[in-house]
Amino acid sequence: MVNEPKKRSITGKLVANVLTEREDDFTCNVTYVANRSIKDLCRIRAAKGSKYTAAEYESMCNDLEETAKEEMYSGSTVEFGFMNNSLGVDGPFIGPGAFDPAKEENLPTITAVTDVVTAKVNSQLTPLVKPSLKRYAVIASLIN
Repeated sequence: MVNEPKKRSITGKLVANVLTEREDDFTCNVTYVANRSIKDLCRIRAAKGSKYTAAEYESMCNDLEETAKEEMYSGSTVEFGFMNNSLGVDGPFIGPGAFDPAKEENLPTITAVTDVVTAKVNSQLTPLVKPSLKRYAVIASLIN
């Protein structure tokens, strides 16, 4: 094998966290050693002596992915053990007409935004953790 990574270890580079004023605040950028697709994972698993072939694993993964998409598009979160998948809404929503569903095809329409701190609907967003980051947690009601 060519430069296989050491199992169960990661490396990274510490970089200054420019989102804070502290000089001793760092974040870690992980150094990735490989990019594995679902097809790769199915091949690796099958090669370890499984009763399933790589093609059978891939077929099962494709079925699960389709089901996960249907559930997410219906407003569910989907957990795969080590990751949690959910929909997100990014972008500014300023003033009337900020989002015109008539101009957007096949996109969910936001019908309500609920502030998770105060439970107020369509009236305010409360910053979480560090106000300087301007990050907000909201519950958005969607119609598709």
